[in-house]
Amino acid sequence: MLMPTDPNRLPHGGRDPEWEREPNFAKWIDAATGYRCMLTRATFGGHLCGYVRVPRGYPCYGRPATWRGPIGRLRAHGGITYAQHKTRPRGFWVGFDCGHNGDYQPSMADLLRRSSKGLLNTGELDVLTGGWPGLPPKVYRNIDYVRQQCTELAAQLKRMERRK
Repeated sequence: MLMPTDPNRLPHGGRDPEWEREPNFAKWIDAATGYRCMLTRATFGGHLCGYVRVPRGYPCYGRPATWRGPIGRLRAHGGITYAQHKTRPRGFWVGFDCGHNGDYQPSMADLLRRSSKGLLNTGELDVLTGGWPGLPPKVYRNIDYVRQQCTELAAQLKRMERRK
C-alpha cells in the first residue's frame, strides 16, 4: 500500500535542500596525486558527476568506459560511466555519476512532481522520487561525497601509474 508523502523520507526532510546551495561546477587538483579533478551537475536529473583527468600514456587513456581492461578495475560510485576526451577542460577524463538506483535526483523529482499534475497520487510520487515505503529512502550524493569519490579515483589511477 502506498503511503502519503512524508517530508522526513526525502533527503532534505522538506527543508531547504542542500543542492540549491551547492555549486553546479567545481575543479581542483588533488593534493595527494596531482591529478586534475572536476565535478558537474547533470542537467537532466540534477545529480552530481565526478571526473578525474587521465594523463596521456596510461593503459586506459582513450579507452571507452565499457572497456574491460584497467578501466573495468577502477571503482567509483555506481561504476565508471564516463571515459572520453573533453575539449573543455581539455584532456581525457574518466568519471562516474550519482544518478543510479537509490540516488536522489533533485530535478527529476521536481519534474515528476510538476508534470504529473494530479495523474499520480502523493504516494506514487514518493515512490518515484524518494523511495518505496518500507525501504531506505533514496540518498542525495552531495558535493563532499563526490569530491571524496574523485579523490579515491585519483588514488587508484596513481597506483596504476606506478605499475606501468
